[in-house]
Amino acid sequence: MKALSYLKNEKAVGALDQAVLSGASFFMGAMLLMLAAKEDYGFFSILFSYVALALGLQSALIGMVIASAAGSRPDWREVGVPAEYFQFQLALGMGLSVVSGIVCAINFGGELGFAFAIAMLGNWLREFRRTELISTLRTLDALRADMVYAFAAVGGALGFVAASGQATATAALLCLGIPGIVLSVPSIVRRAREFPGLLHSVRVTLRDGSAITGWAIGGSIVSWLQGSSILSLVGIFAGPASAATVAAGRLFVTPLMVAITGVGRVGLARLVHLSPEARGRQARHMSLVLGLVAGMYGFCATAGAAEDLWGVLPEKYRGITPVVGAWSLVTLALAVRMPGTICEQARGRFADLFRLNLAILPIVLIGVTLASWKGLAAWAVVAIAGGELLLGAYLWRRIRS
Repeated sequence: MKALSYLKNEKAVGALDQAVLSGASFFMGAMLLMLAAKEDYGFFSILFSYVALALGLQSALIGMVIASAAGSRPDWREVGVPAEYFQFQLALGMGLSVVSGIVCAINFGGELGFAFAIAMLGNWLREFRRTELISTLRTLDALRADMVYAFAAVGGALGFVAASGQATATAALLCLGIPGIVLSVPSIVRRAREFPGLLHSVRVTLRDGSAITGWAIGGSIVSWLQGSSILSLVGIFAGPASAATVAAGRLFVTPLMVAITGVGRVGLARLVHLSPEARGRQARHMSLVLGLVAGMYGFCATAGAAEDLWGVLPEKYRGITPVVGAWSLVTLALAVRMPGTICEQARGRFADLFRLNLAILPIVLIGVTLASWKGLAAWAVVAIAGGELLLGAYLWRRIRS
């Protein structure tokens, strides 16, 4: 009972930690929604979805390796993760940021490309530090670090708006990236003296993660395609303004959606320490609680959008109630499915998760593409919800058996 009580506390801290990060990105989205051109908000939403993809790849390449090994390495709490892991993720993050910035600059201009590269690197460094802290059971330290990051990002955005009187995608991306870089400098300087050489670090990291990395990478890409490629597809078929409509609808449920993901991250770090029977019980409890919360939140969000209860929606975003309702359905499905996923991850069944996601992916992509082509934004989101429901149903059937 004491262990379960501590687990509940850890989940609460994890949810609060993720809510803080969600609050910073939520603020940027709301700021652009109210003050920027609709197309600008669309560009921001599309580009930041690729930052999310990069963080998913980081989790697959390094985060899962750390989480899986941390249970047998209590010394990491004092000395940190191996220098090889740190050097590998730093080099990979810098390389990915440069390439992403160049591609963005070629297509959308140098200013936006530079901001995108900064956002990519800053969030990459911040997320690695967070993964290290959570995996070594220092969730409260992760919360403190992320609070500093969020306050700096929001403060920078407010300062820009006050000085210029406008909000832009470029400014929002810079504000979400610069604090992560600045806050990571001390640990980079401290750990740099321990770096054994990049090639050695690559070999060690890939060797340690050989059993799970390949499947986890595939799973991260497939999960992103299922849940976030909608912004790019809508942007391609209907333009960035339509992508902004989809993003605005998701903004209503983003705080809870990201908090659910945060609970899942902490849940994985905890479930690896429990017996198989205890994992199943804990996952069922998490699913019930998260499902009830998501259902109530989704109802309130949809009703609020219908009545414009907050009175903040610009005229160009009126009529997005169906999109908000569809995203609420996605959130409910995610809440019910997430504990099943982390239970399978704790058992090391990454290959099975990848195959399952891959089997469902064509159904989701076909639905999203057809709806985007026809200009039916809400139905594009419903296709995502359908994929989540199919995945959740199979996972829970497997866990029960």
